[in-house]
Amino acid sequence: MRTHQLWPAAALVVGLLVGALLWRPEPAPYHLAPSQFDVASGAVALALLIAVAGYAGRKYAHRGGYSPEFAMRAEFEAIERAERRVRELRAPIAAGTLARRVDVERAANTILREEGVGRIRRAAAEPGAPGEPPFVVRVLPAEPLGRVRRWMHVHLVWGTAFGLVVLVHSGGSLDSPIAVSLTSLALAVWLSGLFGLYAWMRGPRLLTEAERDLSIEEAHALHESLERKLARELASLEPHLRGAVEAVRSGAAAPSGSDGSPHPAEDLFALAGQARRVGEERARLARIRTWMMAWKLAHVPAAIALGVLTGLHVALIWTY
Repeated sequence: MRTHQLWPAAALVVGLLVGALLWRPEPAPYHLAPSQFDVASGAVALALLIAVAGYAGRKYAHRGGYSPEFAMRAEFEAIERAERRVRELRAPIAAGTLARRVDVERAANTILREEGVGRIRRAAAEPGAPGEPPFVVRVLPAEPLGRVRRWMHVHLVWGTAFGLVVLVHSGGSLDSPIAVSLTSLALAVWLSGLFGLYAWMRGPRLLTEAERDLSIEEAHALHESLERKLARELASLEPHLRGAVEAVRSGAAAPSGSDGSPHPAEDLFALAGQARRVGEERARLARIRTWMMAWKLAHVPAAIALGVLTGLHVALIWTY
């Protein structure tokens, strides 16, 4: 994962650690007023929690079709005109009139605004291939709230920082039920999130290594196709033959015909056996993927509970 947010997050955590060593007073009973450092570090932790939770809101807004870009419309002809004019920038780019990336993107985005599609399209300049103009301009969806992938980086990097900030903020104090609950939930969210980070980075490769002749998507599609075909064939069979085919699909050995002759349902036995083997492979891969995603069973409920309890904690601090 490449992101520019790692160093600022690390600097924030180190700064709070230094602050805890220099400015945190001696531990005091929970009912006494918190120190200025406790208030400041708690505010940082709350801000991080809100930022980290923003990823979930952005993801589900995009998935559900509620993002602003889904409500923005433009005439198809205007989009075509804009893209044609952007392609015409190839000449000044090649001639050196537009020599800097920022100038290329500014010129392209000006065209998009002039054609009335600037709200739903944005221009991005990329280095050209050898022998080509210095830059290639691509017209992409605007995504006014930012790309979901960037929000995911915020979630991963600052979520990791959040867990460390909570530990610094609490100072290991477990002198009240709410302190125990907050610290425990924060650790649960943090540790399950770290496992989720590992699953996100390594999971696809591990699943690919576990796949044999079929990927999990191919196994699912092939199994569904075989099952539909088998169901059509079984519908016209006599009951005793249908029962024999169902037994083979369940794992029983295929019976042979009388006097060494082929069994009347021999072809269906082969089809049922193939459906069973593909189904077993699909189930095996599905178990691996389920294990990779099991961290969400702890992460999501703990995160919701932490958000609710954090709101209560902040209200109590400001009230008392």
